[in-house]
Amino acid sequence: MLDGLEALRAIMAERFEQAGLPFDGLILTSVFRNPVHHTYHAGLTTTESRHQYGLAADMRIWGHGMTREEYFYELRDAAHDDRVGACFEPEELIRAGSSDGQTLTHAHVDWRDPCPTGW
Repeated sequence: MLDGLEALRAIMAERFEQAGLPFDGLILTSVFRNPVHHTYHAGLTTTESRHQYGLAADMRIWGHGMTREEYFYELRDAAHDDRVGACFEPEELIRAGSSDGQTLTHAHVDWRDPCPTGW
């Protein structure tokens, strides 16, 4: 995962440089989650979360000189680069999981094989 995140950071830095935009790095908001915290404090029921195994990261998608959607799509494309090799949670799943059911709140990458269909 760390190699994948570093590759993702490098690709994004290159893309921002080419576009003439400042890049402050990837801002990780959630990486490893202790299973007790995951289940009892966060209220999440799945035991399949890659966060519980240190194989997933959530990232902030605003404050980069782009809209949330633009930055999200840049991350998605970079995550699918062979140098990164990550699964990328689809936009519709993130929006559906937001408090209002429609806001794009973050980006999620994880490393598993195979990726779920559409990721």
